[in-house]
Amino acid sequence: NNNNNNNHNHHNRHSSNCSPDESTYTAALTALERGGQPARAGDLFWEALREGLALTTPVANAALMASSRAADWQQSLAILHFMEAQRTPKDRLTSRSFLRCMERTKRYREAAAALPLF
Repeated sequence: NNNNNNNHNHHNRHSSNCSPDESTYTAALTALERGGQPARAGDLFWEALREGLALTTPVANAALMASSRAADWQQSLAILHFMEAQRTPKDRLTSRSFLRCMERTKRYREAAAALPLF
């Protein structure tokens, strides 16, 4: 009977309206990127923003690292422009991740054009 109560409490705890926060999304994006699913990380990033996640530097950097690993220069550029539009601060990891992607995909012109955003 006690086990039944534990299962009931466990169910109630998880059915509450608990939403993931910035650190949860950052960890998930990083895990997807390192786990060989960088494209899924990009999907999760945009989905989280649509669901109301505030764009922060760590979240954006995790998405940029994933798009770099996926060699998705268009997504990297979109993330950078979205950061600019949202006035999200950029740091060294932001620029390094973005430029690494541009270099891997030989998008030197796009990289040079984006430099004023830093």
